[in-house]
Amino acid sequence: MSKKFFLNKKIKSVTDEKMSGAIASPLGNLSDLQKFYQEKKFEKPRFRYGRFVIINLILIIVLSVIISFIIIFLFSSGFFAQTKLLSWLRIDSFLPAENVVVERKEQTNVLMDERVNEVVSHVLPSVVSIFSSAKSNAPNLVINQAKNYLGNGVVLTNDGWLVYGGLLKTADNYVAMQDNGNSFKVVNMMQDLSLGLSFLKVEADNLPVLPMIKRKNINPAESALIIDGLAGLNRSLFLTMISDNRFALADSYSWESEKNYLFLTLEKSVADNFSQAPVFNLNKELMGLIIRNQNFSYLMPTDYLKKSFTQLLTLKTAKPTYLGLTYTDLAINFVENQPRKGALIVAVKSDSPLKKLNVAAGDLVIKINDDLLDEDNNLSDLIQEYRPGDKIKLTLVNKIDQKEREITVVLE
Repeated sequence: MSKKFFLNKKIKSVTDEKMSGAIASPLGNLSDLQKFYQEKKFEKPRFRYGRFVIINLILIIVLSVIISFIIIFLFSSGFFAQTKLLSWLRIDSFLPAENVVVERKEQTNVLMDERVNEVVSHVLPSVVSIFSSAKSNAPNLVINQAKNYLGNGVVLTNDGWLVYGGLLKTADNYVAMQDNGNSFKVVNMMQDLSLGLSFLKVEADNLPVLPMIKRKNINPAESALIIDGLAGLNRSLFLTMISDNRFALADSYSWESEKNYLFLTLEKSVADNFSQAPVFNLNKELMGLIIRNQNFSYLMPTDYLKKSFTQLLTLKTAKPTYLGLTYTDLAINFVENQPRKGALIVAVKSDSPLKKLNVAAGDLVIKINDDLLDEDNNLSDLIQEYRPGDKIKLTLVNKIDQKEREITVVLE
């Protein structure tokens, strides 16, 4: 095999006789130079670009794929719709009239409507409309017109106890009607005058009862569905949200241990026709009843309904469990040099069972049995969960020496 040399190296080894003319006048001795190339079989330097082209093609393809994914993501997220870029590029007219953000909102609304419809279908059998009736012996002949309609209630027990968020005249006759048209004569009534509730008994069995959710388990911004009226007559639905789950309905910063004072408020005000109406969450649980106080509406939680009904059914009267304290809820009211939890005792009544246990104003109740007094638990709600005669353990911080102590008291 012949050797190959580059031109610059070979020129240096050529003798002066052969190259003297070429060096003196390279354009004048082209034939000698060509012959020299042929005899020595020189190769000119070549640039090998095959591998370079392939690498560049691969890089271009990869970058194109990445850029395509980025553009698709920006379009789908509504980035371009929220900027003026499309208008600057004059291509916004080629896009659909409704952007992706609007489409997503519409999809969300559709899904919410479907869920609300599902909740309504599930809870309606437990909702009853209360009508006044002139014919006490013929409930099916009730004139179910707007003038006879009083409001909606809800089933409490499967054997026919209902609750209505208002005080009815005990001498009048009433009929409860379900959404499917079934009507029941009201045969008995119990009332809690302090809460303004009427518990009605109808002759029925196997009525559907919904689960109840306690106030402390209801969160702000949770959806609240209000159902009023009867199908074919004056049916109204109202979807809103809980704005406050610790609304204190009181005129001062001190409360009595025998009175529940924490209620729920709604984000939007409700019309008068929604007064007394039951309220449900989207988990198909009863949250409470709408109560209207002059021009203000709030939601009475199921905790109070259940307590009142149990007392009326067993004791024939709604008598609160008695502890005899006036206190300030530190989870709601700020008091200087005091923690943001517990119940600061303002006064101990003379007939309080705590009087003989040396409990005084200024002491701080921090726990009832194993329940800490904080934003989730307040003294009144916890005390009213017990019955007269029950023993409870209080953990207090003494005003004088700031030491904790535990006492056992029998509720009255």
